[in-house]
Amino acid sequence: MSKLIFDFNDNKCELDITRVGQEHCLPKKSHEKRKARKYSLHYIFYGYGTLIKNGKEMSLSKGNMFLLYENDEHE
Repeated sequence: MSKLIFDFNDNKCELDITRVGQEHCLPKKSHEKRKARKYSLHYIFYGYGTLIKNGKEMSLSKGNMFLLYENDEHE
């Protein structure tokens, strides 16, 4: 496990990284509604897709990043 400490105007924020991974999604990947168990930060290295988070639909592509909060419903 790694720990990052950020300093925002003299306010410290700690981030514990518990897992790092990658996923190669196929163009026809089926989607299913899920609930995030923990905070999860995602970065898109290539390709594009759609995220539905808490009922809002977002188009995402290479260079985009998104954060799922604990208990966020998403697909």
